[in-house]
Amino acid sequence: MATTTSTKHTSNIVGVSVDLEVVAKNQLRQILLGLDKSMDGALVTWSIRFELNERAAKTDSWARRVKLDVAVQSIHNNLAELAAKNGLTDQQVTYLLTAAAKATKDAQAAKDAAKDAAAKAAAATKVAASKEKVEAVLTK
Repeated sequence: MATTTSTKHTSNIVGVSVDLEVVAKNQLRQILLGLDKSMDGALVTWSIRFELNERAAKTDSWARRVKLDVAVQSIHNNLAELAAKNGLTDQQVTYLLTAAAKATKDAQAAKDAAKDAAAKAAAATKVAASKEKVEAVLTK
């Protein structure tokens, strides 16, 4: 007669990654948004991967305009969790395609054009502000 043994099993999710794609109605702008959750003991950390792609015509390939990695403030962890579980609201999609896209494009343009120390410092400030704009999608 065969005997069976039971084993105890526990699991702990220490990270989650969710990828969202937003495409404008005219199909000329695409935003790829990644939400990443990691845990170190009880410490939960969320981050956002943001990529803005555009094209001149629907038949063209996407061209990357901006790529940003954003650390989410801990006060927004619950909002990041909701977005990861439920997706984005219509208001969040609109915000990404308009305000966040504009801020990130402006920051990238300033960064690309910066030649001297003062311009580079101003561009860095714009990049930091654009990261805040991307994070703000969670509060919309």
